[in-house]
Amino acid sequence: MNLEIVSANNVTVEGLTLDGSGGDGIYVADWNNSVIKNVHILNQKRQGISIISCNGLTISNSIMELTSGTAPQDGIDIEPNVATDAVIGLVIQDCIIRDNNSKAIAFAFLNLDGSTPNVDVTVRDTLFSNNNLDSSYTPAETTQGRSGLNRLNPVLGLVTMERVAVDGAPYGFYYSRSLADGYRMNFNNVVLYDINNFANAAIAYETDYETDSYVGNTKKGMLHGFMYKEVLLG
Repeated sequence: MNLEIVSANNVTVEGLTLDGSGGDGIYVADWNNSVIKNVHILNQKRQGISIISCNGLTISNSIMELTSGTAPQDGIDIEPNVATDAVIGLVIQDCIIRDNNSKAIAFAFLNLDGSTPNVDVTVRDTLFSNNNLDSSYTPAETTQGRSGLNRLNPVLGLVTMERVAVDGAPYGFYYSRSLADGYRMNFNNVVLYDINNFANAAIAYETDYETDSYVGNTKKGMLHGFMYKEVLLG
């Protein structure tokens, strides 16, 4: 791991090149009112950036690329460990996320539940390109996992992706495994170009989510609520 900071306020990480480690480029746990900007993260083994929890974090003008070696292998993995790990006020903007073995961004809120503060994430003005190079992983540039450990009491909130472009991708753009009564995903002004070379669904690749061996209860219902506005497929 190149940089790990736990429980900190007003952190600024700026102007670094983080080239290669046995784990993550940056590990974020309980950062408040903090900034990561003008950072180039490449050749990490596990993740470009791991986000466990934050309350006010902006990642801007940065590149996350060439993650490969040990799962999950994402550009950015947003994956709280326990229900008390809140993800609030996270903004990812003006970034390039490319050539990672798995997703550009993974929204992995499976350890949260209804007791967790509403998730609040915005991704804007960001380019995804040629992620999911390892076809054994979920076939999409971005994935939305389960909306919590307990289906009967899911985490709520909103993830917004606006003015996002995908330029070249072997699979689809978005894959969801979250039910409609959990947190929502909104897509505004998205451009998808030269994607889906392996015949997966281009915009929303959804799985049947009526039963799940990972949780102790089952709940039949609709897949997650999401909204698309001004999506161009080229």
